[in-house]
Amino acid sequence: YTRTRAGEEAMARPRFAALAAAGVALLCVGAIMLIASPAPAPQAAVSGAAVVVCGSIQHKSWSKTPESWDAGGSDYYTITLDGAHAGFDESMILRTPADESIGASSFAQWAGKHACAKGTLAESQPWVQTHPWEQFPVGAGGQPLPRGSGFVAAAIGRLKDVQ
Repeated sequence: YTRTRAGEEAMARPRFAALAAAGVALLCVGAIMLIASPAPAPQAAVSGAAVVVCGSIQHKSWSKTPESWDAGGSDYYTITLDGAHAGFDESMILRTPADESIGASSFAQWAGKHACAKGTLAESQPWVQTHPWEQFPVGAGGQPLPRGSGFVAAAIGRLKDVQ
C-alpha cells in the first residue's frame, strides 16, 4: 500500500499482524489487496469418523492440472457436494479404500448422477521426486505439490443405502 498520512503505517501494521496470526494470507497486488482465508477443517478430518456426503458424481480425464495431479495422474472421479455440507470443499476427489471393497467401477455407475458416499476424508501427503526426469507441479516455494487428498468412499449409492 502507499502511505498517504503520517500515522497510517503504524495503524495498519497491528491489523495485518493480527490477520496473519489468525492464518489469513495477505497479498498486495498494485493498489488491490487480496485476502484469502483458509477453509475451516471438517470435524470428520479431526476425528477420523465416517461421514456421509451427497452430490453429483463426475468422471474426469487426466490433464495437467493440480487436481489431476492430486488424484494420481490418471482418470478419476469427483463429487460436487450439495450445499448442506458446511466445512467441506465444494468438490472432492473420490478415492477407493485400501481394502478395495469398492473400486472405480462403483463410481462409474454413478457418473453424471446424484449419489451419496459414506467414508472418511484423506489428507494430502508430500510427494518426493524419485527420478530426475519426472515432471510435477510446484507450489509457491518451488516444492512439489502434495497428492492424495479427497474422500475415501467405503460405500456409494442412494442415501438410504449408505447410512
